[in-house]
Amino acid sequence: MKVQRLTNSAFEKIITGNIRSKEKCIIKLYSNECHLCHALKKPFQDIADSFEELHFFAFNADDYPDLPNIISYNGVPTILFVNTSQPDSIEIMADPPRKYSHKETWYHPEDIIKFIERNI
Repeated sequence: MKVQRLTNSAFEKIITGNIRSKEKCIIKLYSNECHLCHALKKPFQDIADSFEELHFFAFNADDYPDLPNIISYNGVPTILFVNTSQPDSIEIMADPPRKYSHKETWYHPEDIIKFIERNI
């Protein structure tokens, strides 16, 4: 499945559950200024291709200044799991310990897969 970019309004609808269909979504928060975010683009797309039943999105956190007031995250990249039938239960993938973080993409792709599998 292709990773789609989210607008602010679409992001709000997903995290509040204000969409017609009930879906399971994986959202990568990114910034245009983040080299780790850019490096994660290809592995994230590869992961999306492996999970046809999920919706994969990318959301530019820089475009939403109030985001830290809505979601408690440590920076970008950050991976979220949202089940729109349970909008209050947004799961945030934990940051890897620095000594275990992937030097190019921050998250190891295998850890993203494990995070997704734990939540679906």
